[in-house]
Parts: sequence; structure tokens; C-alpha cells
Amino acid sequence: MANRLLGIEYTDDFIKIVEAGYGRRLKVFNFAVIDTRNVDPARRAEQLNHTLQVRGFEAKDAMVAASGGSTEHRLLTLPPLSSREMHFVMQRESRKLAPAGTAETLWSYDVLKTKEELGIKKNQILLVTAEREMIEGVYDPQQVVMELKAAQEHARYQSMSEKQLAREIRQLEKQMLEHARNLEFEKAAQARDRLGELKKNFFGALPEDEDGKRAVG
Repeated sequence: MANRLLGIEYTDDFIKIVEAGYGRRLKVFNFAVIDTRNVDPARRAEQLNHTLQVRGFEAKDAMVAASGGSTEHRLLTLPPLSSREMHFVMQRESRKLAPAGTAETLWSYDVLKTKEELGIKKNQILLVTAEREMIEGVYDPQQVVMELKAAQEHARYQSMSEKQLAREIRQLEKQMLEHARNLEFEKAAQARDRLGELKKNFFGALPEDEDGKRAVG
């Protein structure tokens, strides 16, 4: 079965979403286009979340691209550099790319290939810049993927029988304790949160402890 991946492209007027997977061949499972011309930029992430859930997108990982007048790119050829040197050069080149009057930009780069000329190794590098407001103001990819995962988990729990829920609760309690014993506190917290969601579905509103906090264990 092909692993699914979300491709999300931001343009000035639209958000384009495609869900695809690659096994023996590329396969498109789902797609959508959101018209954002009359949408407040602050609400675009909310609209994206809504579309992902309503249209049934299932992928848990995403790649994001931005295009339009506020993005620029440049192909560079450079000798091998240390991480510190590369950061300095990319930062300098990104300032050259930034359109006049741009308040602040974000930049990223990728080494496309390494070639050799006259016995000297050189890297071909793609540098991309975009306005910070365009990227951060409308989309937080990590948050969207987290919210999509949470919605999928919630839907799965809602479809479970009481017997299945009880079994899932026991498994999550075991996982939480094992992670805690192994000092994997972040994983233990994730299991605790999933356990709390399950118990809420199973028992209804959770009881509160003496400090007014929800009891999940």
C-alpha cells in the first residue's frame, strides 16, 4: 500500500491540496481547491483545516509550497561549505532576493546535486525566499497535521464499540507506563492525552480531582 502524503500549495488567490501516494506508480487519492480571494488571511488556516476534515483527507504528513509575487528563488553553484558557512551565504543571498519594501522574509535551501568541474567539487543549490507574513500568517503545517490526526483519532474512537474502547484504554495505559519507565516523557504525555480522549468517549465528562484538574489516569 502506498504511503500517502499531502501536497499543499499557497498562491495569492487559492490553496491547492492534493493527496497522493507512490507504490509501483503515482496515485492521486484526493484533491481540493480553496478560493481564498474573499477570505481574511487570519482565517485561511481554519478554512484549510475544515476542508481537510470535510473532504476526507487521510494523510498524516504534508509538504507545503508557496507561490506568487512574494516568493523568489535562485539557483546557486557553490563549493562544499560547512553548515555555518552555508547559513551565512544563504542568509546573504536571501537578502539580495527579497523584493524592495519587504519587511521580513523566510528562506530555505536544498542541495540538488553535486558535480565536479576541473577536479573541484561543487554543489548546485536551490534557494527559495518568501515573505514571513505569507507563510506564518496563513499556515502552520505542523499544527494542521496535528489537528488532522486528532480529528481522525476522534472519528475512530466514535466508531468503536464499548468492548473495543475498553481494550484500547488498557493498551494505552500500558504504553503510558512503559514510556514513563523508559523516561520517554513526551511519548508518555501523548499516550496520556489519547487516553483522556478515549475515557471521555467511554465515560462521558471526566471527573475532576481536588485541584479542579481533569483526572485521566
